[in-house]
Amino acid sequence: MEISRGNSAYIHPRDWLVGLQNHIMNSPRYSALHKTFPFQPEAFSNVESAIEFHLSVTWHCRFSYDNQLKDKIIAAIRDFQREHLNIPTFSRMSVALKDERVAELNEHGYTELPLISEKKICEIKEYLNEKALVPSYITDADERIPLTQARKTLNVGYYPVDCVLDCPHVINIASDPNTLAIIEQYLGAIPTLINSTIWWSFADRIKAKDAQLFHIDNEDYRFCKLFIYLTDVDLQSGPHVYMEKTHRIDFLKQQRENSHLDPEEFDNWYLKTLRKSDKDTFDFLEASPRYFVGQKGSQFLVDTSGIHKGELPVKSDRLVCQFTYGLLPKPLSKYSPKVVVLDKDCPIMPRAFTQLPYSYVNRIFLQRGPVKIN
Repeated sequence: MEISRGNSAYIHPRDWLVGLQNHIMNSPRYSALHKTFPFQPEAFSNVESAIEFHLSVTWHCRFSYDNQLKDKIIAAIRDFQREHLNIPTFSRMSVALKDERVAELNEHGYTELPLISEKKICEIKEYLNEKALVPSYITDADERIPLTQARKTLNVGYYPVDCVLDCPHVINIASDPNTLAIIEQYLGAIPTLINSTIWWSFADRIKAKDAQLFHIDNEDYRFCKLFIYLTDVDLQSGPHVYMEKTHRIDFLKQQRENSHLDPEEFDNWYLKTLRKSDKDTFDFLEASPRYFVGQKGSQFLVDTSGIHKGELPVKSDRLVCQFTYGLLPKPLSKYSPKVVVLDKDCPIMPRAFTQLPYSYVNRIFLQRGPVKIN
């Protein structure tokens, strides 16, 4: 595979977004997108406004219940990666059961992956044992809360991004070529890691909060999340719950047409109600809930554009690691890339930040630093 040397002209998210815009506007093959992506210099003056522009298009795709526009944009992103960025793909790799797992993602919205070894899980937990938490993964505050205190006061406590990146095995798991080949085929283009987080969900709280209630995510045109259980999870310890097939536009259109709600009421519930009650979710959908239970080390991919939640733990706390893969360079938290020094003590495999396409996937979080000479 090709080695990335220095910073690409498109290493900065804004440069990438402007490059994609120019790629679309300068090619007659994307003429159908030119009305959707008119030249708007003010929209691409900074990363935030450019991402906001794209997210408005993703919401348009949702509200219209139409995949055609989204599929055209994804095709443009794939061609931009190949023709302008010259990024090699993971699709060349031979991966056992890749097609079956991608088919399961397409059909149901999830697929399970092989177990992570107990040794790796133990080393991850040992590293995290004395680390403090923050109340939200999107915060840039300096507040740190000891685990013992967080257990008394929070429903959920997150480890800071720096802590996650420095944790043994974590980025190496996120950069597994077999997993990335599945994700690339499902997304339709080479993925970008846009979030990396580890959090505790604490048991015995009075009521569920935030993501412990049913909801949908709108992170990108197409995206998925890799969940890894770092503790054993049963029905009493906060399993991830997913309403099957709710990532699919055809399924949702059918639910909308067959619902006892009128279309406007269904849209208000599905698209505009941020947190959805269990009662409404089970009443309004003819969909089966999938409860993800399993031993520590269990991992599974989920398209969380479908309706889902993390159940409130009742019996025991849950520790989970999650990676979000999308197409846009859209970090879900305020973070500058970690400059990684290449030396024997680095917990991250060198290819994750020095070798394409891995370094492309991880570019929001990792940047190659100088080689340390001992």
